[in-house]
Amino acid sequence: MYEEKRNVCAMIVTYNRRKLLEELLDQLLLSRYSLKGIIIVNNDSPDSTDEMLLSKGIINLSEPNVLSENIWKGVHIYYYRNSENIGGSGGFAKAFGIAQELNYDCYWVMDDDVFPEEDCLGNLLQYLDNDAEVCVPCRGDDKYIDYAVCKYDLKNPLLFHGNNCKRNLLDGSQIKEPYVYVEDMTFEGPLFTKGIMDKAGLPDAGYFILYDDTDYAHRVQTYTQIRYIPSAILHKQLISNGKGSWGWKVFYNTRNAIYFDSKYGKNWAVRKLRPFFRICDLIMRSVLRGNFNRIKWLCKAYCDGCRGRMGKAVPPGGI
Repeated sequence: MYEEKRNVCAMIVTYNRRKLLEELLDQLLLSRYSLKGIIIVNNDSPDSTDEMLLSKGIINLSEPNVLSENIWKGVHIYYYRNSENIGGSGGFAKAFGIAQELNYDCYWVMDDDVFPEEDCLGNLLQYLDNDAEVCVPCRGDDKYIDYAVCKYDLKNPLLFHGNNCKRNLLDGSQIKEPYVYVEDMTFEGPLFTKGIMDKAGLPDAGYFILYDDTDYAHRVQTYTQIRYIPSAILHKQLISNGKGSWGWKVFYNTRNAIYFDSKYGKNWAVRKLRPFFRICDLIMRSVLRGNFNRIKWLCKAYCDGCRGRMGKAVPPGGI
């Protein structure tokens, strides 16, 4: 059993995944390092998420745009249901805002489709200190390879295709050291001190979905380092095969990557040329494959990203 000195609150953003959320909440109670609180932000799920939470006694009230509090099996539950789907980025921004008004020592941030092993939180806490106020778990298992991104290149304008800007990648399951330092992360299990969240502020809700976590990783490194902990295992429940149809998520990924480079590029070439190279590459690929209907969306993604026109531009499934 870990010596429990720090009060930790988990933070979950959920949308339309009642069963996975139920499994996650049950698993969190099994953590060998006991949680003191759980924040749940529901992005207006159209399924029976509210009914499940009420029937299990996890929450006692479900009113849109109202923060309710309850005690469930000794854990303080904070529940907020948005009146509309504001995307994962908006959901995390809301959850971080709730956390700012609370007084826990650390916050464990995650989506609703992860499944942490019982010693995951304790292993993260072992390496959380003044030098690294953010620790991220390893999501690698026999179904998924999780890469620790030790370098995120914001200087080379030619690293425009896909995730080529993510450099010095290490397979998390093969890392032998207790930890390595990384420059990128996802909102799938990172542990933050309250102090670093207060300094970095809220995630940028304007991304709507995708890149909000990369943006936040970049911002926290102004104040602290980020450690990747291979012994802290957290499993992904939903794994994309990368073969899905072109659609709304590609639009947001493209727009947000362009916005991120334009905002944080270390030189003029990355801020101006890398977005241009990226969109030219994507348009050329669309033309060669005869997918001409994609071009108008790519052009919109480029213009919106360069001009900082963020937020919800197309509804989920809208392309």
